[in-house]
Amino acid sequence: MAHKLAELKTIYRVDFSGNVPTFTQEGEIDVSGMGNNGNLATGKHKPAGANELTITGRAFNHQGRTFFTFSHEGAPGTFIGELTLDRANKLMVTGTFSVNTVAELQELIRLKLLLTPPGQQEEPWVITKP
Repeated sequence: MAHKLAELKTIYRVDFSGNVPTFTQEGEIDVSGMGNNGNLATGKHKPAGANELTITGRAFNHQGRTFFTFSHEGAPGTFIGELTLDRANKLMVTGTFSVNTVAELQELIRLKLLLTPPGQQEEPWVITKP
């Protein structure tokens, strides 16, 4: 049996620059291979306008809260988020995709994986089911 987060499908970028936050679809994620224990040996991330990437990650519980994290193979950056909605067959994980250095940030922008403003090394994301 798969972990409940194995049904996550769509990634949205969150833009807080205006008066009201806006959500733009960033791409699709396939974590259907996540085991019941939360480990994801191989998944896929298909960013809008970029090549599909292999990801690895895991879902885990800590102090009664559920978290999800993943990294790309062959590209820098890590997503970490928390399950913030789990009701009526809907799931939502909110978090950030971040990098450690400006060089990593420039590489992700070159690969069209991030559209973050210059100098910002984190980008807010929301991942949902369906």
